[in-house]
Amino acid sequence: MMYQPKKAAEVAAYLLSKAGGTMSNLKLMRLMYWADRAYLLEHHSLLTGDLYIQMHSGPLLCLTSQVLPITARGSSIPDLCRRIPTS
Repeated sequence: MMYQPKKAAEVAAYLLSKAGGTMSNLKLMRLMYWADRAYLLEHHSLLTGDLYIQMHSGPLLCLTSQVLPITARGSSIPDLCRRIPTS
């Protein structure tokens, strides 16, 4: 499945609306991971089609994180994700 940025934005918007409109990027990424995981278990495909990167703080959606200003130990997530082959 290919990455679906529109679906990722819809999931993020839904989660943010349920949280009153604000939350940390890290919490948003974690909740999006759990939403993707639950969808995978039920439908045998990913909701967003995103790739995951394991960080010390937990799993993050690699492609979605490229549009959010998240950092980890001095390296931006997009720099780390560029090292992941996409095909």
